[in-house]
Amino acid sequence: KAEGTMDCTNFVSAAQNSPRAGHREVLDTGAARALTQFPQPKYLLSKVIQIATSSATVTDCVRYITDGGSVKTCRLELQWPSPMSFSASGRRKSDAERRAAALACQRLKELGFLDKRNRPLTHATYNQTAVKALSMKERRPTKLHIPSGLRQRIQEYLLQYPVSEAAHRDSLDIDADLGLGYDTVVDAITGREYTALGEAEAERLSEQLRGMWERSRPELSQLPVDSQREALLSVIEENRVVVVSGATGCGKTTRIPQFILEHYVTGGRGAVCNVVVTQPRRLSAVSVAQRVREELGSGLGRRVGYQVRLESRLPPSGGALLFCTVGVLLRKLQGNARLEGLSHVLVDEVHECDVNTDFLLVLLRQALTVNPRLHLVLMSATGDTQRLARYFGDCPIVHVPGFLHPVTEHYLEDILPAIGGSKGTRVSQQVTRASPLTTAALTVTVSLTIRVSCLDTVWVSRANVWQRRGRAGRCQPGHVYHLFPRARLQAMEEFQTPEILRSPLDSVLLQAKLHAPDMTVGDFLSKAMNSPEPAAVSEAVRNLQEIGVLDEQEGLTVLGQRLAHISSEPRLAKAIVLACVFRCLSPVLAIVACLTREPFLNSLLNRTEVEVGVLWAGTGWE
Repeated sequence: KAEGTMDCTNFVSAAQNSPRAGHREVLDTGAARALTQFPQPKYLLSKVIQIATSSATVTDCVRYITDGGSVKTCRLELQWPSPMSFSASGRRKSDAERRAAALACQRLKELGFLDKRNRPLTHATYNQTAVKALSMKERRPTKLHIPSGLRQRIQEYLLQYPVSEAAHRDSLDIDADLGLGYDTVVDAITGREYTALGEAEAERLSEQLRGMWERSRPELSQLPVDSQREALLSVIEENRVVVVSGATGCGKTTRIPQFILEHYVTGGRGAVCNVVVTQPRRLSAVSVAQRVREELGSGLGRRVGYQVRLESRLPPSGGALLFCTVGVLLRKLQGNARLEGLSHVLVDEVHECDVNTDFLLVLLRQALTVNPRLHLVLMSATGDTQRLARYFGDCPIVHVPGFLHPVTEHYLEDILPAIGGSKGTRVSQQVTRASPLTTAALTVTVSLTIRVSCLDTVWVSRANVWQRRGRAGRCQPGHVYHLFPRARLQAMEEFQTPEILRSPLDSVLLQAKLHAPDMTVGDFLSKAMNSPEPAAVSEAVRNLQEIGVLDEQEGLTVLGQRLAHISSEPRLAKAIVLACVFRCLSPVLAIVACLTREPFLNSLLNRTEVEVGVLWAGTGWE
């Protein structure tokens, strides 16, 4: 430990529980030796009492009583940290008091109230128990008491004004954004009310699409997937579900949607071909849509669009390719559970195993049973494709070979010599001695009171390593630098732990209740390919019941019906709804926006990092 500090926890409790503590009297024995150890005992004793009690005077805790003739006897009565008494003798009054004070300092030293150099500790250390209690109090959420009468009025208000259906319909014309909460089937491409094409109209549109396809197209470079075009189309045509496993850079993301659209257009069936392609991230959805639009040229390129949150460029229905995020398709399923009007759904990067993808696969498997015209294509660069195929009834797997330029791999033991000298050796030793990281729980609940999630640092899987290696060899020969030794690679898990098994399920449960209101969330999630543990589901149900989102029968409450349409974490979404009731929406929105950041940057416990947002929110309150 650093000089001048020591580990002294619960000093007061230790002193009070010590067998030598309590009101007692220590005789003069050893006073001379104590005085040698503490040359200025009265000053030191006063300093300790002042720091510990935050008092300018010590008369309330220290009292000297001296009497006697030629030999003075002093009895020192000390009230902190517990009542104690010390006696010492001397020729003069000052000598007796100094000796008694030295004995008191010696006792404080034994109790750990002085450091190694016999100096006082800090006030926080003397009052560590109180400091811990104050810290815990500050970390607890502030409790607001709402009278029962007011709670009843809020409940009546929510019942009186249900979720507006007209507002959702109007929003479709502006943003095509996820028609929810009403019985009308929503077109998954345009977001407006779905109307099936008549036979004559479908034939006319198919001829128009054929004419668009016959226009000139830009010359495309050959990709490995092009050689598998006919085989892929044949398998997709003959099977409801197909898994496509292709190496990085083979062209599956951009070319397979084009193959399907061109196959239908040239066959005179373009009007019934509507393809939705999901991407795990917003940026990839937009960029892939732009790339496919350019490759299709000025003709069919007009039938390509994208939709992400707060941004969309939607194509007309009939011969359409729509690229969107997984979350957008989940919302579309709320207005069109059968996915009527769609011919194909392509789920790209399915190996990433995020919560939304697992949730989407459950709903798509249900849609396949009620929509016989729907085809599903699952595309993955890595991952356990055999397990994915078994989940969909042993569907066929098509392997597309990729082409990669030579990639030179460098591991930590290859990189460290370049650092030079003993520094590289020290770094290598630190890496070797580092404790192994576990993948058992990447996201944990750290407080049973606050229930805040945090991120743990873990090693990636071997599948992630191979995929990242491929990034370096897409366009030209490259190098990949692994900042871990070769031995670590062999110790890694083969595939990453699915997110649904290591993250809170509160938001997922809300979505489950929207899609399957008559089922318990446990039954619904048990159908997932990566089914979460029943204990995790039960904990999430208790959390939602605690904040009034689910009732005892796991049905959505009136409050829960509103929270389900807000993308924020349920507790923050509840704050938004209540802020509308209490007319403080602007400042609460600012605070929620500060808290709804990437978990790598912030958490609900980091209150100091949202102070700026809170101060700014105060201007909105005024």
